[in-house]
Amino acid sequence: MKSIYVAADPNYSMVSGGGSFGTPLQTVIDPRTMKVVYVQEGYSGSFPQLEQLAQKNK
Repeated sequence: MKSIYVAADPNYSMVSGGGSFGTPLQTVIDPRTMKVVYVQEGYSGSFPQLEQLAQKNK
């Protein structure tokens, strides 16, 4: 079974730069350390950092 988790950040506490950001905003968090490892503004269609983290945390 595969699990996907989604978190809400209504106060935009994970956004740097004075509260302005592009959408969509995608934030990758390492579940073992709970640290933000990657932030992407906009859509690229590619997620190499997410794939690397998933392989690391198998």
